[in-house]
Amino acid sequence: FLLGADLYQGLQDNLATLGYDVSTVPIRSPEWTPTLLGGSFSFYLEKLEATIAAARARTSSEKVNLVAHSAGGWIARIFLGDKVYDGRVYNGADAVATLVTLGTPHTSLEQYPFGRVAEKRSGESDEELDDVARGSSLQFANKQYPGAFAPHVRYVSMCGKAIKGCQLSDLLQGNGDIASVVAFNSYKANYGEGAVWGDGVTPLQSARLEGSEWVVLDGVRHTPVKQKSDVLWYGDASVVEQLLEYLD
Repeated sequence: FLLGADLYQGLQDNLATLGYDVSTVPIRSPEWTPTLLGGSFSFYLEKLEATIAAARARTSSEKVNLVAHSAGGWIARIFLGDKVYDGRVYNGADAVATLVTLGTPHTSLEQYPFGRVAEKRSGESDEELDDVARGSSLQFANKQYPGAFAPHVRYVSMCGKAIKGCQLSDLLQGNGDIASVVAFNSYKANYGEGAVWGDGVTPLQSARLEGSEWVVLDGVRHTPVKQKSDVLWYGDASVVEQLLEYLD
């Protein structure tokens, strides 16, 4: 969420080195801004659809492996589905062999300290949706496509176990660090409890999609830490190698 495609260049390069033909959805950071004000995620879904279509045409492949990070994971679940989302049906399941999600808060409570603006989407079935699902694309995904929903898609949920959250009071007593305090608040917003383990943004409990294969990645953080070259994130070569057994 809020991240641009440039963050994933290393992940793309590492997969390419291992022999995969890789494309990254060309999202720019500013494109996320309208979602903070109640906009939908159609901009992302349309670019995802175009990227997959181009990859299939280029490689003459019937299906692709979809590796999705953070919010991209639950957005991908909407893409797989056959229900109207903001006026469009994507029905992408037939084009995807495997969906691997990295640090995706699938079951987030979305209890952000700064609040969130209810989304304004159109063309969806009022009979199938409650107010929560109408106002949140994540909750739409969980309502319409719970768990590993698409029968012919392999779902794999992965999450780093790198940081246990701690409160500011703990830090003032000499326990933890700033990253742990940031993690505490993020975990609490997602899961309701902050003193749990996760990748620094997403707690393990929120990242596990029911019915999916579940993989915990020890020591892996949500995003790169440029000041610390020894800190792993999902795009690093040694982590990318752990994806291989799940990619067709």
